[in-house]
Amino acid sequence: MRLNHILEAQQFNKKMLKEVFTLADQMATFAQGGGSDLLRNRILASLFFVPSNRTRFSFESAMIRLGGQVLGSDRAEAFSSELDGGSLEDTITTLNYFADVIVLRHHLSGSAKRAARVSTVPIINAGDGTAQHPTQALLDLARKVDVFYVTQIPVGSFGDRLDDYEASKRQFVIDRRVLKSMKKNSIIMHPLPRGPEIPPEMDKDLRAVYFQQTRYGLCIRMALLCTVFQRFP
Repeated sequence: MRLNHILEAQQFNKKMLKEVFTLADQMATFAQGGGSDLLRNRILASLFFVPSNRTRFSFESAMIRLGGQVLGSDRAEAFSSELDGGSLEDTITTLNYFADVIVLRHHLSGSAKRAARVSTVPIINAGDGTAQHPTQALLDLARKVDVFYVTQIPVGSFGDRLDDYEASKRQFVIDRRVLKSMKKNSIIMHPLPRGPEIPPEMDKDLRAVYFQQTRYGLCIRMALLCTVFQRFP
């Protein structure tokens, strides 16, 4: 499997997914132990115009555990040349001299593809507006069980209709009543951060795997970094 850039979930067919998950299983050993030097002397630039601690830390931890180094900014939007009339393309072209792979999170849909057109190093899409978040999609995939996938209800989507937001917030909740109606081998997933849709008392249920998704995400991202560099254990 060879990937020059990771831009959208549709890049992965079933065969590729199997290869990624097999490699992620191998990465679990490095994630739990002393790490690896597979990506020694490689540098990752995390360019986040939209804050996301979980995704950024996951990528940076993955790179460090593989022996690489990280250049990162958690407020790229505050220091970007785009504010002074520069372009995303110019920023990416400049970073090509500093890093061997760029993890990009941007508020505009299609920004990852724009970056890939000018970049000589791999671009990994860590979320571009409402378009794609491919690495999150990979860690959301589950084994052969029934899945409850819950997300936070964004208040911004309701505009000034706050009554509708409050009604929806109360309606879509995973509580004990819902748990009783679920199969014993089903699972509950959530990309985090969560709101009232999953109360903290649900965390004790064995079917709640949303915090485990964080560990899965680390292993998946380690596997993807190894893939773009074609360095395997």
